[in-house]
Amino acid sequence: GLAAMMIVEDDNSDTLMIPNTYGIDEIPMIIQDRAFDQNGVFLEFINPVLAGRPGDTVMINGVLDAEHQTNAQMIRYRILNASNTRTYYLGLSDNRDFYQIGSDGGFLQSPVLINRLRLSPAERAEIVIDFSGDQGQTIDLMSYASELVQFQPVFIVALQDELDTLDYKIMSFAVGAPTTTPTPVYSLSNTLNFIPVYLESNADVTRSFVLSNGPPMSINGATMDMNVINETIQMGDMEVWTITNTSGSSHPFHIHGEPFQVISRSDGPVLESEQGWKDVVFVTMNQSGNPGWVKIIKPFNDFADTTYPYMYHCHILEHEDRGMMGQYLVVDTNSAQPVAAKELNSVPIEISVYPNPLTEDAVNIRITSGSVELYDLTLINHLGQHIRTLAKAGTLANGSSGFSIDLTGVPSGVYFIEIMNEGSLHHEKLIRL
Repeated sequence: GLAAMMIVEDDNSDTLMIPNTYGIDEIPMIIQDRAFDQNGVFLEFINPVLAGRPGDTVMINGVLDAEHQTNAQMIRYRILNASNTRTYYLGLSDNRDFYQIGSDGGFLQSPVLINRLRLSPAERAEIVIDFSGDQGQTIDLMSYASELVQFQPVFIVALQDELDTLDYKIMSFAVGAPTTTPTPVYSLSNTLNFIPVYLESNADVTRSFVLSNGPPMSINGATMDMNVINETIQMGDMEVWTITNTSGSSHPFHIHGEPFQVISRSDGPVLESEQGWKDVVFVTMNQSGNPGWVKIIKPFNDFADTTYPYMYHCHILEHEDRGMMGQYLVVDTNSAQPVAAKELNSVPIEISVYPNPLTEDAVNIRITSGSVELYDLTLINHLGQHIRTLAKAGTLANGSSGFSIDLTGVPSGVYFIEIMNEGSLHHEKLIRL
């Protein structure tokens, strides 16, 4: 599908010696693979084993056979792997080194000189390539899949295609003269960021997550259920999570909320380029009966809410859609609980919403109450913003009350049916397709 970047900057980035003029020496690079029919229309894949939707053609920023007309100086690329399932092993065609300066959650502590960059779906990286001696030359960005498959295959042999096993061009850089404005950058700051080192011994809680392709695809034996909170976490805690992969494919594991640090992994030491703030981590496949695993440490210092959860999931889109996903709440039991949340546990009211997900305009709501009360019924979005008043000062009968609500004109999205009665507040999630 469609993909784009949101670029976040702060005061620190303005003080650094790095290329930072957007569109000139700071360039977004969104990598996607797709397959097309003879009319140039995206092909829909029918994949009975649910390995994903790999393409046979690579696009950069939506452009086929992309070429960047660049300059003979240091150029910074903000890279996003927006492919459904494809992992890339990036390097330059002349095998030169380049710098990585950032990962998913921001700058690394210092620039790291690398020759290859593995990037799985949804991972981000910032790299700097020094083209200062290359005016008049063309250099290709490659994916060296033939190298990756030898020591870290993404899929078992039966599920591999040519782009999993052969080297191929991602795009080209055509190098022209250096710029006059902005002033070219030819060296980088030695220190980019301060990243505190979290130790496993700092953890308040440890958890384990086992990824399985099943069928069905699952985490800890369970598939995604929007009505189930899989973990509840205390705000302020530091947790260590061990993510183990028992399946025959590698999984990019993504955790929403605050970023984490990778502290150890089954396939060798944590690389310097992976020692920054992350929110996606590549978990290698089970090979010869040996599951891959990664251990991460994650602080939960911000934003507790008893209603709205965070998600964690495999970021191969077809895997998360097939159930390899869970959700967690961050709660703050050390502060006063919201009145509505306390009353929710004591007021005898149940709400059911159907059909859910909703594909038509009419949604049915049934409310079961132990008393006669007045109520307000409201539709809100996932940000808590008011969308529509469904009922005002209605009468809630003792027992079960059912009625239909017309949602014509309400766009697709995640919503909540909110019912307020006698000062208490209740929510039921609604997905509108």
